[in-house]
Amino acid sequence: MLKKLKSALKGPALLSALKAAVFAVLLFLAASHWLFAVILVLASLFFYFSGQSGNFFYSFLILLASSLIIVKFSILNPPAGGQFSILISLVFGALFFILLAIKNLFFINRENYYHFFNNFLFFTVFLIFFQIDKTRFFWLWYLVLFFAVFALFKEPLVQRNYFPSKIDLLAACLAMVIIQYAWALSLLPIGFLNSLVLMTTGALILKDLLANYLNGLLSRRIVLKNITLFVIFSLIVFIASTWQP
Repeated sequence: MLKKLKSALKGPALLSALKAAVFAVLLFLAASHWLFAVILVLASLFFYFSGQSGNFFYSFLILLASSLIIVKFSILNPPAGGQFSILISLVFGALFFILLAIKNLFFINRENYYHFFNNFLFFTVFLIFFQIDKTRFFWLWYLVLFFAVFALFKEPLVQRNYFPSKIDLLAACLAMVIIQYAWALSLLPIGFLNSLVLMTTGALILKDLLANYLNGLLSRRIVLKNITLFVIFSLIVFIASTWQP
């Protein structure tokens, strides 16, 4: 029995699941004491760099930083703090498992999982951005948003080896569009959730248009479909918003 257990633990899927479980437990404990946050960072680095190599370090850093920010500083101000920490720890533990699975090459539809993971990180970054107080250190928060979005756009381009000599320029241009859009949304009195919905929708539509363009699949139909989706979501948000001066 012991030999079978040791053999099973050597399997990449189960080993990654155990690492993700440790990540989730340490993240939950990090909400109560900074020492566990330090242990989480060190353990996560060890887990990430063990196993197969891969160009997913940007995703790893954003996942680790955003999970600590949300849990440690209770950025959503939950009414039931303990239950909230458990839920968030489980979600980010699952995301860490997906990251390890992508990096260690044991997902069949690896690209689909990666796009889901990348999209969720966009959502998480915007969630934090629209919840923080930007009246202080205004430029710092937008600079952090720029680099986070830059990394999330650059990483898929690196994976597919699109325009190697112009990847940084393309990712920087896309990140600049996003922060301008974020700044415009922050001026509208539509509330946190509505701003988050519009921000995430805009980023994912931009990402979809880019992917279709780089694959040579961009057409008038795809452009019109994305514009229509954006208009529909915008109308729903604006109608549902309580406009206040």
